[in-house]
Amino acid sequence: MESRDRDSLLFACNEMHDWYKKNIDKIRNNSFVFNVESHENNIEQLSKCIKTIEENPDWFFAPASSPEHFSGDRKKMIFISHSTRDSQYVEILVDLLRKTGFTEDNLFCSSYPGYGIPLGKNIYSFLKDCFTDYELHVLFVISESNYYSSPASLNEMGAAWVKGRKQFQFFCQG
Repeated sequence: MESRDRDSLLFACNEMHDWYKKNIDKIRNNSFVFNVESHENNIEQLSKCIKTIEENPDWFFAPASSPEHFSGDRKKMIFISHSTRDSQYVEILVDLLRKTGFTEDNLFCSSYPGYGIPLGKNIYSFLKDCFTDYELHVLFVISESNYYSSPASLNEMGAAWVKGRKQFQFFCQG
């Protein structure tokens, strides 16, 4: 409910409503249930919730997994995902981005000095925080012979996919 994901909330309410409708007779006839009225009230309340959700789609955000679901106060960052064996390509890309105004505050590239993991930070915790705390745009620098043989690169690709982050691919010979 906190994410205001309409589809998930509607699904959950419908599932609970259907469960109650299927089981209300068992509830009424169960000698251990002393508050049958509250269960009948739950069916009514769920019906009202479902109707309200269906009639007011503008009250809700996009699903949390969609790329559009970012809080307006999240800082944007570009994350360059690559195999360390392709650092020579990435260096050119970072130099270009720096010349267009990107800084270490909005660009992350682990193999470029000053744009990687801060001193004393755990790489996995830092990357997890990047995927959680930033509106992350992921640039994949892919050479078939290196990127797909790197477990770390594949993990980054999977995280970007699971978190629904915007993604761009740069293919290079390698």
